[in-house]
Amino acid sequence: PLAFPAAWFMAKVFGRHFAAAGGKLFAVLSGALILLLVSSVFIYDNILMARENPALSDNYKLAGLIRDRTKPEDLVVILDNGDPTVLYLAKRKGWHAFIGQNPDLEWKASQGAQYFAGGFAYCRSSNLGCDELDEITSRYPLVYKDEDFLIVDLKP
Repeated sequence: PLAFPAAWFMAKVFGRHFAAAGGKLFAVLSGALILLLVSSVFIYDNILMARENPALSDNYKLAGLIRDRTKPEDLVVILDNGDPTVLYLAKRKGWHAFIGQNPDLEWKASQGAQYFAGGFAYCRSSNLGCDELDEITSRYPLVYKDEDFLIVDLKP
């Protein structure tokens, strides 16, 4: 909110400082540049923080579901395309799964993985469809499923 008055103030300061040398244009351009920088930071900050808002973030929602339905020592396979955010927020260890690739859940289960979790938004955004998730839900018992997320039990 103070970006515009601050830029105007800075333009006046630069105007006074450079007026003696005939630098009025420099002062105006400096004020415009400061206004642009402050506005850019404000816009970028709002965009970045919107992604981190727990009420709007799919990552926070999935991490909360995992925390609520698994124990801290459980190993989890996450459909996240290699982004460790969900594992970090859920405070769990495990493996990443990638859309369009075989997650090899049998091998990961043999290595200790107890759950597979993913969001349908990941596969919808990839244009590959959610066939892999449908196949996984037909092979393993569901722990949780809604229109956005699923968690399946990999334990035999």
